[in-house]
Amino acid sequence: MFKQKKFLIGGIILLLAIAVLSYMAFKGAATYYYTVSEAIAQQTDLVDQNIRIAGKVGSGSVVKDSSTNAVKFVLVDSLDPTKNILILYKGALPDAFKEGNDAVVEGRLSANDLSFNAQQIIVKCPSKYVPQE
Repeated sequence: MFKQKKFLIGGIILLLAIAVLSYMAFKGAATYYYTVSEAIAQQTDLVDQNIRIAGKVGSGSVVKDSSTNAVKFVLVDSLDPTKNILILYKGALPDAFKEGNDAVVEGRLSANDLSFNAQQIIVKCPSKYVPQE
């Protein structure tokens, strides 16, 4: 009888440990991203936090500096094109990065101006590929 209780208690502890680890893994992987409008509206609350912002790469806004491998571009809100934010990024750009494509940038909002220091750029691939003419 005592052996059965030990196995039961051990099983319960094991299930609780698995549940806690699963919750922590899901919580870390489920990162919310803000739209450009949301990030602008909540700018004071989001300063110095690692966040993600989603939008479209603005037409004619990409400026590359090949000597420092830095890129500046404007991320435009998909629903409200009048809302935009300046993105500063240093590193290699993804292959699918181009003006007009959807992108998600991860990094931190600057405290002194409305710019965003990105550490990572994730480009959303189009759902349908169209052959070139």
